[in-house]
Amino acid sequence: MHDPKVKPVCELYFNNKTNNFILVNYVRTEEYGGWTVSCGPFIHILQSEIKISGIDIILKNLKEFFYRVKTEKSEYEMMTKVQEQKFRKEHKVISIDLENENLISLLPMQSKKSGHIGKPEHKITVTLPCTGDKFYMKLKDAFEKCS
Repeated sequence: MHDPKVKPVCELYFNNKTNNFILVNYVRTEEYGGWTVSCGPFIHILQSEIKISGIDIILKNLKEFFYRVKTEKSEYEMMTKVQEQKFRKEHKVISIDLENENLISLLPMQSKKSGHIGKPEHKITVTLPCTGDKFYMKLKDAFEKCS
């Protein structure tokens, strides 16, 4: 049984130059005190794929959250400081949570020296079920609130 206080989460990055996306898997791990941490390689997604199937891609990712196992460092964790700084300059990021079976939240992240932070007042909710077009519009709204 899963801890009901733990919500499935992932992060979606938007590349400012290519207009494509990177999905980052997350997993809950006791090794890190029960925190959710990134795991595995980046999942590169074209803008055209997000427009058509974005909601399905994200829901599938969130549903796999509790079944992931962290066996090695994530692609993000393997970056050098210089690579990470370049990556953060080239991308905007939102955190995506599955609040319950009927609701997803999109939290636009603000870039800080040591990482990203989200402001609760910027959170955008998506009621499920949701069309691909509507979800894409919500993603656009969320990325516009990133800095």
